[in-house]
Amino acid sequence: MSTLNGKVAWVTGAGTGIGRGIAVALAEAGMDVALSGRRQAPLDEVAELVESKGRRALSAPLDVMDRDG
Repeated sequence: MSTLNGKVAWVTGAGTGIGRGIAVALAEAGMDVALSGRRQAPLDEVAELVESKGRRALSAPLDVMDRDG
């Protein structure tokens, strides 16, 4: 299997639950992570976790059910 180091993933629903776990696991595997979800505060917490793994994080609130968003 190829390495994930230096690649970028986008995780929706990244603020809580499974999305949060996936974002952190991807960072541990060497990926930078773009984080989206409905609430900024939980995204900021996950961004800190990603950055604590030595990876970059970008967070942006997004509700995938809102077409105009």
